[in-house]
Amino acid sequence: MTGLARITGAHLALMILAAALLVLGTSSDLLRIPYGAQLLAAAGLGLAALPLLLHRFGAVALAALAGGLLLFGLIALVSVDVSHDGMRYHLPAALEIREGRNVIFDQGSSLWSNIYPSGSWRLMAYALAAFEPINPGVILNGLAVTSLFLLALTLLSEDRLQAGRALPREIPIQAALIACSPVMVGQFLSGMVDGLVCTLFLMLALLLIRRPHHLFGPRLTTLAIVALAVLLGSVKSSSLFFLTVLFCGALACELARSERRQARATLVTGLVAAALVLFVNIRPYATHVLEYGTLLPDSGMILGNLMPKNIENGSHLSDLAHLVFGVTGPISCCDLPAQLKIPFTFTWQELDSADTDPRTGGFGPFFSGALVLAAVLLAIYRPGPLSRLQKDLLVVAAICTAAVVLFPEPWWARLVPMLAPALLLLFLALSGRVPAALRAVFLGVCALNTAVFAANAALTEVWMHRQLRSELAAGEADGPLAEARARSSRYDAAVRHVLQRMGD
Repeated sequence: MTGLARITGAHLALMILAAALLVLGTSSDLLRIPYGAQLLAAAGLGLAALPLLLHRFGAVALAALAGGLLLFGLIALVSVDVSHDGMRYHLPAALEIREGRNVIFDQGSSLWSNIYPSGSWRLMAYALAAFEPINPGVILNGLAVTSLFLLALTLLSEDRLQAGRALPREIPIQAALIACSPVMVGQFLSGMVDGLVCTLFLMLALLLIRRPHHLFGPRLTTLAIVALAVLLGSVKSSSLFFLTVLFCGALACELARSERRQARATLVTGLVAAALVLFVNIRPYATHVLEYGTLLPDSGMILGNLMPKNIENGSHLSDLAHLVFGVTGPISCCDLPAQLKIPFTFTWQELDSADTDPRTGGFGPFFSGALVLAAVLLAIYRPGPLSRLQKDLLVVAAICTAAVVLFPEPWWARLVPMLAPALLLLFLALSGRVPAALRAVFLGVCALNTAVFAANAALTEVWMHRQLRSELAAGEADGPLAEARARSSRYDAAVRHVLQRMGD
């Protein structure tokens, strides 16, 4: 195992540990074990894993993992979640668990905390119990992005490293762009989970299709697949749909390749993962069946009147067109008509709207241009014979695209976040004959599109800190800020302050 594979394997092991914590938390809630005892058990599980990680992956890999935890923990201590959904119910739900709520038997304070899976909230609650960060969602997002980056880098560079050849600078850039999808970058400094869904989906797809047993060993690879499926199914209800598409796609690929033994293993792995997903998410899946007679909440309950009026009665194809070629519009634009645009054209309003939750054209102002550029380059430079890695990337891109096309509500980018990395994977798989300079132009357009989201996130964070410091200095005698101070947690103060700004 190379040094890079060891570091990547350590991060996959961390995903396994996170899934184990969800199983532990659900089991404890079923047995009505007090939350304090749950925390002790979780801490014991983490401590017990340390010598195993050290023995399996070595000190360097463990140090890299600890460095990532430290970095994202520090960011979580100083950043503020400025997203509407993050402040409205994601972080408050995590705080309720931190304060002792039994997810299975106790009602949450909001509708969403009762009908949504609680996996991300439970993990954020563990972070809150450990050191009370202001913005614990950053830790989950940071570790997920790092894990996907390392996995993509390992797979893309595998042949060169084994042959002892130097690694081109283009490959780390490709891996970074795969990990830093527009939706994830926009939501990185928040507790929102759509970017996390995208990241977990891509990691799971790469492991399922590539099956890198020779890099990480069959046991770690299989456990990581199950763990990622559990994590993915535990952060958002729509993940059940994505998991179904993903495992069905993997089975179809293996049967087409006449890999029947591998197909049987995938089927068994999928059934085990499905059982664990349903167990970890007794609430909301089982409770929703008992209370409403359906496994999932009605989409109208969630989407409400958020869809732009002029595409409400449009076709599925129209929804997809507005997803890809739509003008990037702000979260408040649902009363305005969705508009199509010419690729590579943009307005300053579009640049400003590329944030945590753009309502239309949500993959950014330059995504449609990147799509057209990729199509032109691949039409001019027809792909030659594909390597096994290129074929695997093509299958992953196809599964991502199928998940988007088959999804009932594809107009909203945050609901189908895997389309942007699907385009990148498709290009990487088929661009073997495209000149390096033109490949760099395509990657540059993708990077520019992602940079718009990153710049908005950073600028919004700076503005939010100024607002927060201003109100803290004012020393209000009453109102939400005073209520938050009474609860003596700076995390609550940040949550209540942002809720007040958003008019909740």
